[in-house]
Amino acid sequence: MLGAGLPKLIVLAIVIYITWKVFGAIVRMGAAQRGAVPPRQAPRRAAAEAPRAPVADAVDLVKCPVCGSYVSPASTKSCGRPDCLQKP
Repeated sequence: MLGAGLPKLIVLAIVIYITWKVFGAIVRMGAAQRGAVPPRQAPRRAAAEAPRAPVADAVDLVKCPVCGSYVSPASTKSCGRPDCLQKP
């Protein structure tokens, strides 16, 4: 075994936790000095209430019996084959 017993793993977890908290505190202090709002205090409702872009309607595609590609039924573009059923 590599000698990583339970007490060593617990100490490692504590060290990682303390490092994580210290780093977070440093980031928050730096943001406060710059006058920026820290991420924890940022209003979360603003993102939820922001206007969203309109979503395009989905279109079911149909398989072309000639070439096998899937195209929109309202498509006016032909695949270029002479026996294509799409409108030229």
